[in-house]
Amino acid sequence: MKYTVFTILMFFYCFSAFANPRDTSVYKVKSQKESRFYFYWGYNRAFFALSDIHFKGPNYDFTLYDISAADRPSKFGAVYVKPSTITIPQYNYRLGYRLNNRWTISLGMDHMKYVIRNHQKSTISGYIDSLESKNYSGQYQNDTITIRNDFLQFEHTDGLNNISLDIEYSFLKIPLYKNSLRLNFIGSFGGLVVIPRTDVTLFGHRVNNKFHLSGYTFNAKLAPRIEWKSRLFLESTIRCGYMILPDILVNTSDAIRADQNISYLMYSLAVGVYF
Repeated sequence: MKYTVFTILMFFYCFSAFANPRDTSVYKVKSQKESRFYFYWGYNRAFFALSDIHFKGPNYDFTLYDISAADRPSKFGAVYVKPSTITIPQYNYRLGYRLNNRWTISLGMDHMKYVIRNHQKSTISGYIDSLESKNYSGQYQNDTITIRNDFLQFEHTDGLNNISLDIEYSFLKIPLYKNSLRLNFIGSFGGLVVIPRTDVTLFGHRVNNKFHLSGYTFNAKLAPRIEWKSRLFLESTIRCGYMILPDILVNTSDAIRADQNISYLMYSLAVGVYF
C-alpha cells in the first residue's frame, strides 16, 4: 500500500505543472514551420523505492520485504560517444509524431539498470527446502535475514527496459533569442511493457537470463526542452513510474519465477532532432 501511495505522490508531482496549464498568450512565438517527427538519444540516472521480491520454485516459496536497490551508471568517458559502446550505459531513445501544435504521440525505451544492495538486512516470510539450500532451509515468518552473496544476487542490468507509448502535451513555449531559440515545457503520461534481462544468483547458482516480457508499466514525465530553429533540441526529463512485474525469470525452468513491483524516479538528458 505504501508503494502505491509513493507512486501516486510522484505522479501528482510530475503532473502538477501542467494539469491546469496557464495562459501562454504573453509567450507567443512567431509562427514557424514545424516538423512532424522528432527523435532523441540520451542517458539517465534512476532511483528506486523499496520493493518486495517474491520467489517461487518447486523447493521454495518466500518473499523478501523492503529490498533496497540502486542503478549502475557507467563511468563517464568514451563509452558514451563511441558507436560501438553507446548502448552499454543507461540510455534513452524516443521517436515522436506531432499531432498538432500541442499534442504529440511517442514511442521509446528507457534502459535503466537495477541492482539490489547486497549485505542489506531484510524481512523474509515463506519456506526454503533443504533440497534447495542446506544453509538457508527452514520456515520463515517475518524473520530478519542478511542478503549475502551465497544467498541472493539479483539485478536487471542488461536492462530494466521500460518501453512506453506516451501522449505528450506542450503546455508552455517561451522565446529566448529572437525566433531561433525557445524553451518548450512538455508533460506526458504513458506506459506499455517492461522487458528486462535479469541476472540472478540464488543459493549459489547463477543464471543470466534471456530478455523476457516480465510485466507492464505506467509513467509520467515533465521535460523542459531547449529548441534551436525547430531543428535541434536539448531535453532534460524527470520521469516517475510504476512497474508491475509478475513474471521475472530466475533460471531456465518454467516452474521457477520471481515477481515484484518497482516505483522509480528517473532523470535523463537527451539530444534530439526534428525532421
